[in-house]
Amino acid sequence: EDWALLYLADDPLEPHVTWIGWEPDSSGGVRPPFWDAIPAPARKFLTRVHAGFTGPNWESHGLIPPRWMKTLAGWVDFKAGAIEQWDHESSVAASRMMMVTTNGSSLYYCVSPDIPPGRIALVYENDVDDRSDFGEALDELMSERFSS
Repeated sequence: EDWALLYLADDPLEPHVTWIGWEPDSSGGVRPPFWDAIPAPARKFLTRVHAGFTGPNWESHGLIPPRWMKTLAGWVDFKAGAIEQWDHESSVAASRMMMVTTNGSSLYYCVSPDIPPGRIALVYENDVDDRSDFGEALDELMSERFSS
C-alpha cells in the first residue's frame, strides 16, 4: 500500500541487485524507541529521502522503515527466561537496543543510548560488539550485496 522506488544495479554474479526505498511520508511521523541514537545523517535520510531502504526481504542490507523499528527484545523471538539471561550476560540489555537492519541472516545491527554516539552494535547470538562506526558498518553491509 506504500509508495516505494525499486533500485536495480548490475552485478557480475547475479542478473541484478535490488533495494527498496520507501517514500519518506510513509512513516507517518512515527519515531521509534531510541530514535535519537541513530546518527543525525541517517535520521535525515529516513525522514527526507527514504523512510527505509532495504534489500527485497524488507529488513536487510539497509535501514528498515522507522515504523518497523523496535527493540531487539521485541524483534527476536526470545524463549521464556532468555531475555533475563541475555541482560545478565550482555553489556547492553536487549530492551535498550533498537534493531535498524540485519545482514539477512543472524547478525543484527542495533543502536542504543547505552553505547557511544555514532556507533552501532553488531549483535550475533548473545555477543554484542559496539566498536563499529555506524556509517562505516552500514556502508560495508550494503556493499556486501555485490560480493555475495
